[in-house]
Amino acid sequence: MEPVIAYSILQSISLLTNATRVLREKCIVGIRANVEQCREHLEASSAIVTTLTPLIGYERASEVAKSTLKSGQTLWEVLQSKLHLATELLNQLRDPSTLTRPWRARELGL
Repeated sequence: MEPVIAYSILQSISLLTNATRVLREKCIVGIRANVEQCREHLEASSAIVTTLTPLIGYERASEVAKSTLKSGQTLWEVLQSKLHLATELLNQLRDPSTLTRPWRARELGL
């Protein structure tokens, strides 16, 4: 039975190799991020408020998240209206590099 098992394994490896090659050629090559759409999704996400917890505290962050969901406004609009944060600070917080790299936030003093 060992020759049959070895043959089956080699055949499976060949099928997987071909499948990954076709996936790469037909689906992955040429993909480009739609930066504007990504920014819109980022703006609409209330999950970002978790990154603000060290800055504004857990209770205020949860209030902001709830207000964002209820009102339909963006997180940034709610932050500006409720907490009256400076526009410069909001722009720094909006930067995706600040949101995705914690050391970047610390460099900015957030």
